[in-house]
Amino acid sequence: MRKIHIVAMALFAVFAFSSFAASSAFALSFELAEWLVNGGTVSAELVSEGSGELLLEDTKFGAVLCDGILDGTIGPNSADLITKILNLAGEEIGELTGSGLLCTTEKTCESSTTDIEVFPMKLPWDTEVELDPETGVAYILVLGAEYTVECLLLGILGEDTCTDAEAASEAVNVTGGVELKGHSEPLGSCTIGGSGSGLVEFITGKNLLTSKEGTVEISK
Repeated sequence: MRKIHIVAMALFAVFAFSSFAASSAFALSFELAEWLVNGGTVSAELVSEGSGELLLEDTKFGAVLCDGILDGTIGPNSADLITKILNLAGEEIGELTGSGLLCTTEKTCESSTTDIEVFPMKLPWDTEVELDPETGVAYILVLGAEYTVECLLLGILGEDTCTDAEAASEAVNVTGGVELKGHSEPLGSCTIGGSGSGLVEFITGKNLLTSKEGTVEISK
């Protein structure tokens, strides 16, 4: 499970080669890293979980902050997968069905938490763990993440869907697991703000990826 504070999430197709060339200039020099659990390389798919706080923003429209839980896996050859998103009560969030992830407004949407909901779209999301060989900085690359924000504006219910074909967020080994921090790059696209308006930000100190199998790390 992974808790998220919306910025969606952002973030994720799995590749089985040791280095890759991406269409985004941001990722051209990256190499695949490896997941470690208790210091050993992950050789089979393991259930992952985490806690966190995310800001989801359409820079041309509004922003919301959300809590949630994200279920997924980590595996060999840098592989990661986000399979489902749940609320803090452990209830799975459907794709525009039932109740969404309840969020609070940061900009534009009306303030009542019952009027702001976020729904994950097109799950599962594939991810990879990558390493910049020049700086030693690790990133989690999310491929095909998509989410829809529903909120009231002047009493009228509206929605904004944001997508990230490929977005990377910094990941740091910390006590107890791997922390995601900063905002994802490049920015995604939203139906209201258009290309380059979708921003997902991981609140520093409040996003931790873990596994019940042991302490999760990224190889350096």
